[in-house]
Amino acid sequence: MELEVRVSKNQPFRQSDSGGTPLDHGQPTSGIGDTASLQILVHDPDPTTMAISASKGKVTATFTVYVTLSPSGPSIEQFKEQFINLVRSIDF
Repeated sequence: MELEVRVSKNQPFRQSDSGGTPLDHGQPTSGIGDTASLQILVHDPDPTTMAISASKGKVTATFTVYVTLSPSGPSIEQFKEQFINLVRSIDF
């Protein structure tokens, strides 16, 4: 699995940035910064976009991953858990 993690200060993830069908409109995600939310956009046939917007003190960061799912591979839920755990390990 290849992950691309981009950190953008003060530039929150917006649905209009990448289009797609929202699977998750921003569920609260614990264990990342002071506050964080996860957003998932499903693109057909393009990769699914998952983004976590987090804040810690005065710093705001957006972590984005593009995932191409295959019928025989991990599910969206499995990728979501891996992505959340990856972001939890980043000290921003």
